[in-house]
Amino acid sequence: MIKIDNKMRYVARLFCVVFAIIVINMLIDGGYESHDMGSVHYVSANSNPGKFYFAVLWQSLIVCVSFYFGFVAKLKEATKKDTN
Repeated sequence: MIKIDNKMRYVARLFCVVFAIIVINMLIDGGYESHDMGSVHYVSANSNPGKFYFAVLWQSLIVCVSFYFGFVAKLKEATKKDTN
């Protein structure tokens, strides 16, 4: 089991919530905006399915990893108290 400190747990929880909102908005809106050198491109499942589904998959993976570190991983202080 991975052990983390309390500050990193809060950062991971923040990342989990923010990226979960981003993924949900991408799925509800059906796409996202990509900004390139002053121009805005709208990426959707119809216009570029590979890029869209890779973005959904990648950000879902970030949600899963940050959920693990934010809610599942043990704190360092808790494990020190358990061993004494």
